[in-house]
Amino acid sequence: MTTYEYPGFNDDAELTKQMLHRIERMSKALDKLRQGWDSIVVEASGDDGAVELSVDHRGRLMSLSLADGCTQRYTNIALEELITATIRSAVAAAEEELQAVDEAATLDNDIFGTESGDSTGEPDQRSA
Repeated sequence: MTTYEYPGFNDDAELTKQMLHRIERMSKALDKLRQGWDSIVVEASGDDGAVELSVDHRGRLMSLSLADGCTQRYTNIALEELITATIRSAVAAAEEELQAVDEAATLDNDIFGTESGDSTGEPDQRSA
């Protein structure tokens, strides 16, 4: 196979290698973030177990259980308030966990800059 080179070919080839390396790093960082996000499931309980529920990292309700007889013990308004308060508590905890995952990923991997394994240790320099 014949390779046709032009002025600046080697510079372009090196820049391409650097970009591929950066894309691979970003892909790995995003995979790690997704795994961290997907692992977040917060379980919460309200009023000594009358309401038990879980939410995911987006705050979506994943499960909801009511204790036996709780629909007779609470009025519809009181039960609604208990469920809502429990969901809010779980969502707040999920948001804290999500923030911790994001911060850990930021500390572990500088996605857009360089990291210790770079061949140059310097950001890419492009000529205009």
